[in-house]
Amino acid sequence: MRPWPARSCVSCLPWQPCPPKKRFDGDEQAYARPLGPLLDALVRMGATVTYHGERGHLPFTVQGPIHTPLGAQAWVDSSSSSQFLSALLLVSPLVGDPLFVSAPGVIPSMPHVEMTLASLAGAGIDLEVVDEGRANLSTWHIFPSRPIGGDITVEPDLSNAGPFLAAAMVTGGRVRIPAWPEATTQAGDAWRALLGHVGATITLDEEGLTLTGPGAGNYPGIKATMAEVGELTPTMAAICAYASTPSHLSGIAHLRGHETDRLAALVAEINRAGGQAEETEDGLIITPRPLHAAQIRSYADHRMATFGAILGLITPGITVDDIACTSKTLPTFEAMWGLARERKTVRKHPGCPGLVDRGGGVMARRDTGTDDPRVRVHAAKGSRPRTKDRPDWSSKPLGRVIGIDRGRYQVSLEENGTRVVAVRARELGRGSVIMGDRVRLTGDLSGRPDTLARIVAVEERSSVLRRSLEDAPDQRGEKAIVANADTMCIVVALADPPPRTGMIDRCLVAAFEAGLDPVLVLTKADLASADELIAAYEDFDLRVVLTSAEAGESDPGVAELRDLLAGHWSVLVGHSGVGKSTLINLLVPGAGRATGHVNEVTGRGRHTSTSSEAFELAEGGWIVDTPGVRSFGLGHVSVADVLGVFPDVAEAAAWCLPLCSHGEEEPSCALDSYARATGPFSIDEAGDGDADRVRSERASRVASVRRLLEAVATAEAASKAAR
Repeated sequence: MRPWPARSCVSCLPWQPCPPKKRFDGDEQAYARPLGPLLDALVRMGATVTYHGERGHLPFTVQGPIHTPLGAQAWVDSSSSSQFLSALLLVSPLVGDPLFVSAPGVIPSMPHVEMTLASLAGAGIDLEVVDEGRANLSTWHIFPSRPIGGDITVEPDLSNAGPFLAAAMVTGGRVRIPAWPEATTQAGDAWRALLGHVGATITLDEEGLTLTGPGAGNYPGIKATMAEVGELTPTMAAICAYASTPSHLSGIAHLRGHETDRLAALVAEINRAGGQAEETEDGLIITPRPLHAAQIRSYADHRMATFGAILGLITPGITVDDIACTSKTLPTFEAMWGLARERKTVRKHPGCPGLVDRGGGVMARRDTGTDDPRVRVHAAKGSRPRTKDRPDWSSKPLGRVIGIDRGRYQVSLEENGTRVVAVRARELGRGSVIMGDRVRLTGDLSGRPDTLARIVAVEERSSVLRRSLEDAPDQRGEKAIVANADTMCIVVALADPPPRTGMIDRCLVAAFEAGLDPVLVLTKADLASADELIAAYEDFDLRVVLTSAEAGESDPGVAELRDLLAGHWSVLVGHSGVGKSTLINLLVPGAGRATGHVNEVTGRGRHTSTSSEAFELAEGGWIVDTPGVRSFGLGHVSVADVLGVFPDVAEAAAWCLPLCSHGEEEPSCALDSYARATGPFSIDEAGDGDADRVRSERASRVASVRRLLEAVATAEAASKAAR
């Protein structure tokens, strides 16, 4: 329902006029669901909304079109539902101009947004993730384009599989879900993590996912943050009602705005059946109690109906007042559930979850998925190690992290180059493994499909390129971009978009602070002159490489850059759209990083730089492509770091008074005397026949230092404004 108001404001075909007014109405249940954040976003984009009842709710009339200026930013408050953001993303390619779509704050059920983005990219829509440099602001750059046709594989609905997995959990039975995908953005894939933590035996092979449950009362409760997988909460609550210890489910305040207030409904129905449940500010606490016969209200909510059905498997006399409402997402649920209760084999048509009860059969691999980043399970009291002694992993094989995707790490083994998929050992902690890390591994290191290694230790880093988050409240929030790199390529377009020296300055500061050698890569050199920009940075001893807008593998600049990066670990940084990913494709043929194909309507390649990824160069070495950034926070950089770029200037700065900013406005800054070669910095003009040259070089280096200091000050001002 929620995407349709946005869809009504755009045309699907270029020759079609904007659709006429559309009135939206619904039943009593639909009236209760808020739509205000999406409608407010459409109004900001030029739509007209007329309410015929309560503001922000059905019924209402929407009149398009929506339109934004070139490069404008549209934003939507998605803190109560990711559907608002998905709705705006889906129509953005049809608005007419490139558009930045942002969502401030924490987005619940983020896997659903990832599904939306993957679907858009799969349909040929040009998009890029934009790194805003802020902890709570997500932005995507969507380019105008029309979806292309093609075959689409629809995965089984893993959220709908939840009640059948829960049935096996509470009865001690066994269930198989055919065609469970090995990798997916679906929130329902988190079932492996949740149920694996409470004692389920889970295996995944080519036939699907098989779960054997421990049975009611034979598994512990769970303390889990479920903000990204909130739709699983009703089913998880039913499982928790039959656990042996209390459970705490948090991060799900947004469920109060779903088909019904699911938190209040779950508390009411558990307590109605004799259990004990209470609401918290953002979740539920469920304490197991013996349940008795009761009629569970569904509130016309399919998740609440399946919640009641699970309770009815264990407690005689529990019924559901409206099980038919499950037809909203699973029309055959009643029939399937009845057959499941009789322990018969059930199969469904392709593309939907099924239930198969079989005996025997040995699974190929155990994979509980307990490291799934979409759900955070907190350790129970008393479960932490009682000793500080840890195993010695120093003899384990070494590898280099070359990719990270939803809790899975791509690692290249240093011994033989085998690429393996690994998970992070829990004791390492979140965020402890980053791109470029040298790590120790155990587990299956064969690199065969469907195998997993385990990262157990991270070696000391030789360098860390990082930037500060501009809205970090304590000025210490940092984001590590890559470890153990030795070269930074600052990619700047000379036109479309025009170069921004402020971004170059910040990147230089970050490179110098991290100990990386900076290289200035200027793209689209055939569209504008590079002379002025090169002159502005001549004192930094930068290597400058020029490439053309239509650069091919034989382009002299590409060949020069390939030779320059051979044997090094390099990282590309720059604004969105400057050509970083295009360079990757030229340096590493077949990488397919930025342009999987050319869109027939826009003539533009599909942008896919949504995460950092390392690519191996044929000449040796690796190059890391990163998502485009809008800013480069420098809160972690000190004045001493900047002065250290030019040691002679740093020595002169030691003569300054305390708290000197070293800016041009400082009346007693020693750097002025150093540049003029006066006072303690004077030179013997009689003995130095080129005194004017020395003064000129000093003045130029001082100006360069002040330029970098100004970049740090500007970044700090932006950080304060964001906070």
